[in-house]
Amino acid sequence: MIKIAKKQDKRHFDEKIHTYYNKDGKVIKSTHALLERLGMIQPYKGDAWYGLRGTAVHRYLELYAQGLEEDIIVSMFYEELPKEVSWADCSEMIEVGKKYIDALKKKYDIVGIEKKVWKEDVPLHAQFAGTADLIVEDKKTKENSL
Repeated sequence: MIKIAKKQDKRHFDEKIHTYYNKDGKVIKSTHALLERLGMIQPYKGDAWYGLRGTAVHRYLELYAQGLEEDIIVSMFYEELPKEVSWADCSEMIEVGKKYIDALKKKYDIVGIEKKVWKEDVPLHAQFAGTADLIVEDKKTKENSL
């Protein structure tokens, strides 16, 4: 079972060094590191601009998924937008992402956004943690999905 972190948990994530700790304070693998080790993803070696744009689009869609008013989202987006990236650079991907989120909301309720999750019911060497972009619950079955 994957657990979602609660504020009172001893589990934590150190953002400065991108490190997850389990309930006993021991370092465990991140999902990103695990996927790299398994060869499922490669370290990014491309132009940093694409990373900045991707982060900006991700942030906009995170705010959109929260159900905030569009003017609030746009205001926050421009406050956080890196100077190297423009609205025009992001707008097409944002529109596609919004359609995806709208379609998702027809079948699922969003119950978590950017939530830290841990897999700890296995031996220490197999434990891992990560941040789920969205956690949804099927409106009919009430089952959760990451």
